[in-house]
Amino acid sequence: MKAYLLFAGLVFARVALADSQLQVTEAHLPESPVWGTNTATITLQNSGSSARAVSTSWQTRNESAGKGWGFDQDVVSIPAGETRTLPVEFIVPAFPGKVSCRIRIRGAADKAVIWERSTDYEFPFANTRHGKLTVPVRLQQAVGLLRREYPALRLAQRGRMVIYYLEGDAWVEGRIDAIAEERARIYRELTARINPAFDREIAIYLFPEADSKYAYTMHRGMGWASGRILVEIFNERERIDPYHEVTHIIAGSIGNPPAMLNEGLAAWSQEGHRWDGIVADSWAKAFAAHGALWPVEKLFSFTEIGTEASRASIAYPQSASLVGYLVDRFGWDKFLEAYRTLRQHSDGAAFLKAFGVSLDDVERNWLKRLSAPEIEPAPEAKVQAIVH
Repeated sequence: MKAYLLFAGLVFARVALADSQLQVTEAHLPESPVWGTNTATITLQNSGSSARAVSTSWQTRNESAGKGWGFDQDVVSIPAGETRTLPVEFIVPAFPGKVSCRIRIRGAADKAVIWERSTDYEFPFANTRHGKLTVPVRLQQAVGLLRREYPALRLAQRGRMVIYYLEGDAWVEGRIDAIAEERARIYRELTARINPAFDREIAIYLFPEADSKYAYTMHRGMGWASGRILVEIFNERERIDPYHEVTHIIAGSIGNPPAMLNEGLAAWSQEGHRWDGIVADSWAKAFAAHGALWPVEKLFSFTEIGTEASRASIAYPQSASLVGYLVDRFGWDKFLEAYRTLRQHSDGAAFLKAFGVSLDDVERNWLKRLSAPEIEPAPEAKVQAIVH
């Protein structure tokens, strides 16, 4: 029997309390929790001669995605000699795998723990248990969400493609077959090229806009991938290149090198080696002319690209151009061998061991290649919008 069934409807034993006059007499958790908002109920009895105030908090976290929620509810006063049943609305992150959940009750005055329960829920990769997402007002304000309520996710599975989208998103729902066919084709291309042994389902989350994507994933930006999960903004006007996040999933099955190679490969793998519609080498050449490129040694030290500090609009196409140079110079098999060997925090010495040349050598010869007249720089107006 799965862990999430074991806690349903149980009456938990009383525990030793800092305030022995407050006791939990019942605690009920949902038998089949859903992705989204769930409700537990906890009954407390105040056997003392004066009112007691308590606060309830909860935390949830999906282990595979590394995403979770937490919230402290308002203080509740329980009059002397009375019993109160407190509803606890908690959010289960909408990702497959193990979700840990902890609910805790403290005394409002001394913060001493009166009662606490931790449990694990397990969700399949193709999950059908979805509910609406309702975010508490204070949590909504704290994280900057535009709304409190979001539709439930819906599931459509086509072979290895497990697609999730919001209920009512007619634009995606009407294109499920086409989306699945496109991703399946890219999946086959990339597995054949990167890791022919990879033969597993991937979960594709498609959101109509940034706010609902952030509400469900706590991730800013157009796309994100972790393990076998990819998340994108996907609508009639906005979508990222479909190769990018699938590349992360397939390449992630063989290694986890520094972001210059990790994000660089995903960006270089986009159709035509283009970033925002322009060939990566053209971006790099134009940035070089403005003195805006990252020093390659510094870029190689990044553990992630996408933050404001990484100057993502420069770091992404620069990394893609560098990956293209490495593939051309050393060959695809040598590049993959280095991709497998290098780790996220690898330094210049590790790069030298993997490729047989230094980062300085790569930077010098890569810039020399960019100076070739056949490489057209990116349009100046677009470059100016980024570097100034």
